[in-house]
Amino acid sequence: EKEAVDMLRRLHANGLIMIGTSPDIVETTAETPLPVVLLDRGTGQATSPLIRSDHYAGGKLAIRHLLRCGCRRPVHLTGPMKYDSARLRCQAFEDFCQLSGIEPLIFPGDYQYETSLRQARHLLREHPGTDGIFAANDLAAMAVLKACSESGIRVPDDLQVIGYDG
Repeated sequence: EKEAVDMLRRLHANGLIMIGTSPDIVETTAETPLPVVLLDRGTGQATSPLIRSDHYAGGKLAIRHLLRCGCRRPVHLTGPMKYDSARLRCQAFEDFCQLSGIEPLIFPGDYQYETSLRQARHLLREHPGTDGIFAANDLAAMAVLKACSESGIRVPDDLQVIGYDG
């Protein structure tokens, strides 16, 4: 990201809108003289304006929807826990499951299609009673749909799937 910011400065960009993935995004943007707006990344230490999704509320809406659809054995395929987005979505899943008297089942993920496909295949094999999957992003949800298709699981008849991107 630092190289991209430097290149844009050399090209005389007037400002930056950044969706960063690096934990160093705050430091990277603080060093540039350009106006910067951060989208969904950064912390309370950011000196640039920050626009964020409410990942906890989004996670709560996702699991609540699965439960309203009749799911009683939901699973959350997470994003990488180094990101607030993944941690907050997972926390909402855990909290709402516990409030509903359901044991939360969580599988780690990384927002990537191939990893999500491997995890989805594994969880469908190891937890055949799963009736709902909250995928941490849309790529993970697509991977879950592929794994279901390979396994002869009908969505939404046999299993509900929801993906959430900020």
